[in-house]
Amino acid sequence: MPRARKLLRALRDVHMVEPGKPRGWVRFHDLLRLFAERRRHEEEDAAGVEDAVDRLLAHYRDAARDATGRIVAAARARRRDDAAEDWLDTERLNLRSALHLAQRHGRPAVVLPLAHDVSWFLRRQRDWDAGLEVCDMAVEFAHTVADPAQQALALYDKGDFLKHKQDFDRALPLFAEALDRYRAFGDRTGEARTLHSMGTAARRLGRYAEADGHYAAALPLFRALDDHQATAHTLFNLAFTARLRGSRVAAHDHYRSALDLYHRLGNTVGRARTLQHLGHLATAANRPAEARSYWEGARTAYEEAELPLAAEEVTELLAGLPA
Repeated sequence: MPRARKLLRALRDVHMVEPGKPRGWVRFHDLLRLFAERRRHEEEDAAGVEDAVDRLLAHYRDAARDATGRIVAAARARRRDDAAEDWLDTERLNLRSALHLAQRHGRPAVVLPLAHDVSWFLRRQRDWDAGLEVCDMAVEFAHTVADPAQQALALYDKGDFLKHKQDFDRALPLFAEALDRYRAFGDRTGEARTLHSMGTAARRLGRYAEADGHYAAALPLFRALDDHQATAHTLFNLAFTARLRGSRVAAHDHYRSALDLYHRLGNTVGRARTLQHLGHLATAANRPAEARSYWEGARTAYEEAELPLAAEEVTELLAGLPA
């Protein structure tokens, strides 16, 4: 390390390396690049080059996974991890280049997990063209490896990307392909998640009976997996779909079951949303006193969750009830 620092300082002093943008990046003089390339040809054999490629790709795979994991953890705690967001945004072009490099060198252990994280980030950035290119690359590459789990995940990720793009007609066939693969090798978690996503896509297309069937199939799987959060979300969506179909009794029962689960899980936002929808059901049934009770509970829960706009919306609903 001391020798490396000394050499880097010497290069900096003669402007062979300079600080770049964004902060933390370094610019190399073209002469230094040419010198490094010549030395690589003179000193590195093919195995050494492959080892260097592996180290580079492993860095981007692991760093992308760490950054996305930190963002998800922060979101669950209703925070932002600005450093992780900035790193992904800064490195987005390098991440896509790393994907192409991994594909060219035939590195499935990098291509598929890295594509998963990069497409997730591009989806959040609403960079639809770049994200779809990454998804297509992952699906194409997954078909070249004898790993049905990776094939299913690549198909699911592309379907999920299209679902968030609100291209539900294209998402559903991909989910169906992923579902077949998950069922073929007995991945019940993947099966349940895919069924739930198919339910949401069908519901957004107005195909409520189809959506109900997918949600109903996912529910016992989530219960068997002891995934209580997913069970609560599925019950909520079953209730919402039943309400759209005019089945108020079924909607009420599913909402009440979801509410109990959200309460036990300490999911304040889920509890607030469910109480708000129960209030709408009560209003439709001409039970204003019951609606008032639900909406007052929803407003309190939104305030606890520090969601003032949602609380204000419920306040307006309460103001519309008869005195």
